[in-house]
Amino acid sequence: MDPSPPRRVRTLRLRAPREPLIRRGAILLADALHTATLPGDDARLWVVRHLDVGAIHPGESSAALALRVEARLRQVTVQAVHGSRPDGERRPAVYFRDELEPYILLARHLAQGGTASAWYWPRAIRPWDPRMATAAGLSLLLAGATGTRVGPVGALHLVRALLEANCLDPLLACLTPLDGDAWLRRFGWDCAPRRLPPGRDPGHALSWPAPPASLPGQDALIRWARQWGLEDARTRWLAAGLWTLASTWAGTWLLDPGGLMAQVGQWLQARAGETGQAAAQAGTPDQALPPAAGRPESLRRAQDGLEPVDSEAAEASQASDRLHREGRQPSLPPASAPAHAPRGQPSARQGQEAEAPRARPPAGSELDPPPVPGEEDGRQASRYAGRLFLLNVLNRLAFGPWLAEHPAWLAGHFPAHLWHHLDRRLDLDGQDPLLLALAPPLPAPAQLADLGDLHFVAPAAWRATVCRGEGLQLRRLGPTGEVRLLRDGSGRLSLATWHGDPPPEVPARFGPVPENPDRVSRGLGASASRLDLACQAWTLAIRRWLWGYARLGLAETVKRPGYIAATPTHVDIYFPIRDTDLAIRKAGLDLDPGWVPWFQRVVTFHYVDDPVDDDALPGGFLRLAGDGNPSGPPEGTTGGRGRP
Repeated sequence: MDPSPPRRVRTLRLRAPREPLIRRGAILLADALHTATLPGDDARLWVVRHLDVGAIHPGESSAALALRVEARLRQVTVQAVHGSRPDGERRPAVYFRDELEPYILLARHLAQGGTASAWYWPRAIRPWDPRMATAAGLSLLLAGATGTRVGPVGALHLVRALLEANCLDPLLACLTPLDGDAWLRRFGWDCAPRRLPPGRDPGHALSWPAPPASLPGQDALIRWARQWGLEDARTRWLAAGLWTLASTWAGTWLLDPGGLMAQVGQWLQARAGETGQAAAQAGTPDQALPPAAGRPESLRRAQDGLEPVDSEAAEASQASDRLHREGRQPSLPPASAPAHAPRGQPSARQGQEAEAPRARPPAGSELDPPPVPGEEDGRQASRYAGRLFLLNVLNRLAFGPWLAEHPAWLAGHFPAHLWHHLDRRLDLDGQDPLLLALAPPLPAPAQLADLGDLHFVAPAAWRATVCRGEGLQLRRLGPTGEVRLLRDGSGRLSLATWHGDPPPEVPARFGPVPENPDRVSRGLGASASRLDLACQAWTLAIRRWLWGYARLGLAETVKRPGYIAATPTHVDIYFPIRDTDLAIRKAGLDLDPGWVPWFQRVVTFHYVDDPVDDDALPGGFLRLAGDGNPSGPPEGTTGGRGRP
């Protein structure tokens, strides 16, 4: 379960005749802030400039104080505007759509040559200082984006935003060779390229999807690779990041770093002529800049964190040499407090930055409009708000570890296929806001060419949760019968498929494998059918888990009206509290999954007590007399309360 967003108080001012009363007031206010229902309980980040809670009496309870804090906050936040609005500096509060958005907005603004002096930036981004040089600020924002709940993915979204705004060069100019090594380790991309997935026949190598003809930001990558060199860690990190951003399903490459680096190496080698092999073997940090741009300030990376400083190139070079002589390597924890030049004493680098041409932000606005379109509230009504309850079911069935263990299925973007399979089985309306916001596009058929003979081995967690019947059943698969299909005792749930001898993990997970197949399944021979087999197995496992632990059908779990508020990294689902289902609550399906790596989102569920018009929520459920719980569809093979 992902922890709630932190509630921070930058400065607390209390006045009392005696020090014990001040300590008592601080304790009461801390307890009230922990128990109060604040606007920041969803994905949005609220920044309040000043909040007067009135007089705090020593005998007052923290619960009463929490109610007063909630009332004062409602009065302040009703005047809040989005942090990109030019009038935000004059408002008592601003908000951002998620915790990552302030880093993206500010980075884009700085890279375009703007300044950020509004009161809310140091409060939304710590430890931001408006007097910080541009290069140090961009490096701080890149590192700070990884300190959010989305982790390193935040840095990729920041790179995407700068790329779309055509202002990525100022950020890349801040990177040093030590930064490239540190960022590769931060993402887990410092591994050797993977050749064979676990469980594959050593004589049969996996055919990864062919590199695309072009990547988003390819021109910038080639330009900087010409300066850095093909073997430079910065080049490999930037190429891996752009490859991930171009992927149909970004979680594929983040869960399979070895496969990603194999693809990156193949792509870079194919474009060795464009980047120049001579530049790959030569060059110093001073040469790793485009001729048209002035070199930004150097950054010193210590082992215990990122520390942007204002220094000359010679000082940075000496620091780098000292780290190498001592055998130390930099790391990338959340950013530490920045050092900036004293007032009235700009560094030499600041003078060079002022000479570099930069695109100015549009006149009349401090920042560009927010990148996520939609209403100010951001909520949209959905008939399938319960669809994300399945994330907790998949977690119980070890879906994430299974993907990490079998990256070959990731190469075919299996999570996207599973979602689409579930949507087709339930006959969901593809125009529903939830599906439009969260349904990834399916990969091209060419990317599935290697799934024809791909082994499928279910997670070990299935044996104790969803397997039924006594023993196991072994069948022949396909028109020739050379492939083996292992199912549980019921003969319905597929547990494994393989060629030749069974993989060693099969008997270790599910017990002794029968020696002779008893039946032939001839309709599952093509690659598409093999993919369907895996989707059917996971779908049946989900249905059995829902029935066994919650007595719910798949359709009645998914088809629940609610509201969705989605950003590129966060999803908030809101249900009317009067529609609370005890079966869902008892099974823990509405626990916050938090950051789901393969889903690439932070998911949070909410129950709201605001009155909701029945007509505002489409697809309402029939009520069961007496319990108030929504009932499933009365008909259908996937709904109702029949045992799967």
